[in-house]
Amino acid sequence: MTEQKVLIKRILNLDGTWQGYRLSPTHAYAKYNWREPGKQFNSLEEIILFYNLENVKELGTKYSYDNKNQKYGSEEHSAIIKIN
Repeated sequence: MTEQKVLIKRILNLDGTWQGYRLSPTHAYAKYNWREPGKQFNSLEEIILFYNLENVKELGTKYSYDNKNQKYGSEEHSAIIKIN
């Protein structure tokens, strides 16, 4: 069994709503046989339990503004996943 560091990310939409949590970017982890790598989760706890993630650490939330002064952003966490 090997361990791989992954990112958990969710995006703040321009309308102020958050997308679900997901592993990011899913294409970077395509070589591993993960269950539903593009699946979105409503809570951080759900994604942690689904993938049995360990050592979850908050990396922070970054906000930006587009050319119309609309706020968008992303929240990121790092974690370790064990791969068979």
